[in-house]
Amino acid sequence: MKTVQIYNLHLVTGEVVQATEDYELKGKKTIVSLFQRADDEDIFLITDLLLGSCYILKKNIAYIATGDVRVDAEPDRFETNTCLLRRVKNCGSED
Repeated sequence: MKTVQIYNLHLVTGEVVQATEDYELKGKKTIVSLFQRADDEDIFLITDLLLGSCYILKKNIAYIATGDVRVDAEPDRFETNTCLLRRVKNCGSED
Protein backbone atom coordinates (compact mmCIF):
# COMPACT_ATOMS: atom_id res chain seq x y z
CA MET A 1 0.00 0.00 0.00
CA LYS A 2 1.16 3.52 -0.71
CA THR A 3 -0.01 7.13 -0.79
CA VAL A 4 -1.03 8.60 -4.16
CA GLN A 5 -2.11 12.02 -5.41
CA ILE A 6 -5.07 11.95 -7.79
CA TYR A 7 -5.27 14.57 -10.55
CA ASN A 8 -8.34 15.42 -12.61
CA LEU A 9 -7.50 16.34 -16.20
CA HIS A 10 -10.39 18.45 -17.46
CA LEU A 11 -10.68 18.18 -21.24
CA VAL A 12 -12.05 20.84 -23.57
CA THR A 13 -14.94 18.45 -24.33
CA GLY A 14 -16.07 18.58 -20.70
CA GLU A 15 -14.83 15.07 -19.91
CA VAL A 16 -12.57 14.44 -16.92
CA VAL A 17 -9.77 11.87 -16.97
CA GLN A 18 -8.14 10.87 -13.70
CA ALA A 19 -4.44 10.18 -13.35
CA THR A 20 -2.45 9.40 -10.23
CA GLU A 21 1.15 9.57 -9.16
CA ASP A 22 3.09 8.62 -6.07
CA TYR A 23 2.52 11.33 -3.47
CA GLU A 24 6.27 11.60 -2.82
CA LEU A 25 7.17 12.03 -6.52
CA LYS A 26 9.11 15.24 -7.19
CA GLY A 27 10.83 16.86 -10.16
CA LYS A 28 10.48 16.52 -13.91
CA LYS A 29 8.34 13.38 -13.92
CA THR A 30 5.35 14.79 -12.04
CA ILE A 31 2.13 15.28 -13.99
CA VAL A 32 2.16 19.04 -13.39
CA SER A 33 5.78 19.36 -14.55
CA LEU A 34 5.09 17.30 -17.68
CA PHE A 35 2.08 19.49 -18.47
CA GLN A 36 4.03 22.73 -17.99
CA ARG A 37 6.86 21.61 -20.28
CA ALA A 38 4.67 20.14 -23.02
CA ASP A 39 3.94 21.83 -26.33
CA ASP A 40 0.32 22.00 -27.52
CA GLU A 41 0.95 19.22 -30.06
CA ASP A 42 2.56 16.86 -27.53
CA ILE A 43 0.60 13.80 -26.48
CA PHE A 44 0.02 12.43 -23.00
CA LEU A 45 -0.27 8.66 -22.67
CA ILE A 46 -2.18 7.69 -19.54
CA THR A 47 -2.23 4.00 -18.68
CA ASP A 48 -4.46 2.56 -15.99
CA LEU A 49 -3.99 -1.05 -14.94
CA LEU A 50 -7.75 -1.64 -14.88
CA LEU A 51 -9.17 0.65 -17.55
CA GLY A 52 -6.48 0.57 -20.24
CA SER A 53 -4.76 3.46 -22.01
CA CYS A 54 -5.70 6.77 -23.55
CA TYR A 55 -3.83 9.33 -25.62
CA ILE A 56 -4.60 13.01 -25.05
CA LEU A 57 -3.19 15.98 -26.95
CA LYS A 58 -2.04 18.67 -24.55
CA LYS A 59 -4.14 21.26 -26.37
CA ASN A 60 -7.22 19.17 -25.49
CA ILE A 61 -6.55 19.55 -21.75
CA ALA A 62 -8.28 22.69 -20.48
CA TYR A 63 -6.73 22.44 -17.02
CA ILE A 64 -5.50 20.06 -14.35
CA ALA A 65 -6.95 20.09 -10.83
CA THR A 66 -5.70 18.20 -7.82
CA GLY A 67 -8.06 15.63 -6.44
CA ASP A 68 -7.95 13.42 -3.39
CA VAL A 69 -4.89 12.03 -1.69
CA ARG A 70 -5.35 8.31 -1.08
CA VAL A 71 -3.45 6.87 1.86
CA ASP A 72 -2.80 3.13 1.73
CA ALA A 73 -4.22 3.01 -1.78
CA GLU A 74 -4.62 -0.35 -3.43
CA PRO A 75 -1.90 -0.38 -6.11
CA ASP A 76 -4.04 -2.14 -8.72
CA ARG A 77 -6.92 0.33 -8.36
CA PHE A 78 -5.21 3.70 -8.04
CA GLU A 79 -2.01 3.32 -10.00
CA THR A 80 -1.70 5.02 -13.37
CA ASN A 81 1.32 5.70 -15.50
CA THR A 82 1.52 9.06 -17.26
CA CYS A 83 4.03 9.64 -20.04
CA LEU A 84 4.63 12.62 -22.29
CA LEU A 85 5.11 11.66 -25.92
CA ARG A 86 6.75 14.19 -28.22
CA ARG A 87 5.17 14.49 -31.61
CA VAL A 88 7.74 14.23 -34.40
CA LYS A 89 7.26 17.14 -36.75
CA ASN A 90 7.61 16.71 -40.51
CA CYS A 91 8.17 12.97 -40.33
CA GLY A 92 7.63 10.90 -43.42
CA SER A 93 8.65 11.41 -46.99
CA GLU A 94 7.75 14.46 -48.96
CA ASP A 95 7.27 13.33 -52.55
